[in-house]
Amino acid sequence: MKNFDSPEERDASFRRKMQRLHDENMKKYGWYAHHVFDDDQSPTGANAHTHGFEETWNHPDIQIVYPIPRQVAHGIFWTVVGHLKEGKRYGPGIRYAEVLENYDVMFAWAQEAGRRVLRMILPDKNNVMERNRVKGDYAKQWEGTEE
Repeated sequence: MKNFDSPEERDASFRRKMQRLHDENMKKYGWYAHHVFDDDQSPTGANAHTHGFEETWNHPDIQIVYPIPRQVAHGIFWTVVGHLKEGKRYGPGIRYAEVLENYDVMFAWAQEAGRRVLRMILPDKNNVMERNRVKGDYAKQWEGTEE
């Protein structure tokens, strides 16, 4: 690990590294994802979200706040990417059956780090996800959203 003379130098190095990763992923894939599992701005603490959808497909980035494994969230994002490449577009308040096998998802507008994203609302085991019908972390997915 590199030693830095100051916190500012460390932060500048981190920003350069993140910019390099952004540039590499945007060039190679057209998008990338961040997975934050202790986000105090998220209603559940989880915050998986994409970057690059707007630039690559003229579509809002997607966020998932339901606490699922990083690999599962990334797989869901790849499914959405496949649909975006085919011309599919997602919007708030509509049930979509093509993202998860045997389950629907919905989207709602939300804020993620100061930008507007479509938050994917995941269903419970009974395929229920509507704002006033779900409980626990399923209900928390709706906090801070608008339809």
